[in-house]
Order: sequence, then structure tokens, then C-alpha cells
Amino acid sequence: MSRCFPSLVSGSLAGLIFFLPACKSTDPVQAPASPSDYPPPRLPFPDPAGVPAQAKPAPPRSSAGGSIRTGDSLELFVEEDNAFNGTYSVREQGDIIIPAVGRIQVAGLSVNSAGSRIQTELQARHLKKATVMLDRVGRAAPPAEAAAAASAAAAPAPKLTIYLNGKVARQGQHRIALPPSGQLGVYEAILIAGGLSRFADHANVHLLRNDAEGKKRKIPVNLLDIEKGLAKDPPVGEGDIIVVPEKVFGF
Repeated sequence: MSRCFPSLVSGSLAGLIFFLPACKSTDPVQAPASPSDYPPPRLPFPDPAGVPAQAKPAPPRSSAGGSIRTGDSLELFVEEDNAFNGTYSVREQGDIIIPAVGRIQVAGLSVNSAGSRIQTELQARHLKKATVMLDRVGRAAPPAEAAAAASAAAAPAPKLTIYLNGKVARQGQHRIALPPSGQLGVYEAILIAGGLSRFADHANVHLLRNDAEGKKRKIPVNLLDIEKGLAKDPPVGEGDIIVVPEKVFGF
């Protein structure tokens, strides 16, 4: 018996060595996908609540409407003395200079009020009676700040519709406005929507995004690397689903 046991063990090992190569998988090893292999984020649609269906051009502004401001051009006609007639530009100080009369402050006044002020000055200094006709013949361009504010009010920031699932504070659908950069990161979107909940697995978050065929692709996102500044916060797109799994603890 003692002489047969070594040969039996030796034969078993030989059979095991012969068997192992036969069990090796023949499937090719797939390298992890690069970011360029994933479908790009979809841009949001305009917010129907903030953008009119069809923009209408603003009606032309009347030359008599609104107060006078720096840069406007005013045409003056005095019936009793044409020496005062002419076109005057409103200067930076908000006044016009009429020969033999001097400075008359008109900025901030309506055209009618400015005409009355000019009439008062003329009758106080030069004419017993002054019949004044004043028209605005040129309107200054609005300040850049006003134009920017009007543009921002007319075009509200588009919003993304995304969905959060798993270990997050607020699951479900979220509408988040895009920042001025035009891109909203995955981690940034999670924080805006309320953040992560307890036991969230920061390292194994993933996105579900439709590809060109309508199939959902799984895109891994490591929030730990983003928090440490080792990776960029990838942009989230319209209709993306952010899934935050629960951390698995080993015992």
C-alpha cells in the first residue's frame, strides 16, 4: 500500500495539470471603454415655460416716448426768433447748450417737459413770449448693461431633465438649470439635487444614457476621484439616469 500511494498522487496531479488548460476560457479579454466610446450627452430642449413659441419683434419706439438721455438729439424750433433754431445733442452732463442762452438740463425729462423748460429760460432772458416746439430726432443706443439684462431676461437658461436613483437624498426626476458654462457635471447635479445619502458608494456611481439606437449604455463615474481632483466631473445630459449604489461592507 505504501508503495502505491505516491504513484496514485502523482497520477492525480498529472491529470489535474492536464485538465486545467482545458478549462481556460477562450473568450477575448475586453479592455475598459474609453470616454470617447460612450454616447455624448444630449443637449436640453428650450424651456417651454420661459421661451415664447414665436418671438415677436418689439414695436418701434416713439421719438416722444420715454425720458431724454445722454446722446439723444433734439430739434428746437422757436417761432418768434429763428436764431435759436437747430439740432442739439444731449451732452454727457445731461444738458444742451443753446447760443445766447447757455446750458439747459434736459436729461431725465420728457420731451414736453424739456420744451417747457426751454420756453421758461427763453422768456426769462430773451423773449417776452416764446413759442417752443421740441422734437427728439435721434435716440441714443441703450447702455450695454441694459441690453445685457434685456437679453438675459428674454432668453432664460435652459434646463436639464435628469433622474436620480439609489443612495441619494432625493430620488426621481429633477429639472436643473444649466450654468453659464453650458455644462453640468454629474457630481454637481447630484449636489444640486440634494446630495448623497448614507452608505452611498462614491466610487461606483454610473450613468445610464441612451445611445443612437435607443439602448441604455452604462457609463462609470468615480466620485472619489472627482472629489480629490484626480478626474473631471463628466457632463450630464438630457434624460440621463444617475445611479448611486449602496456601499458593500465586508465582514
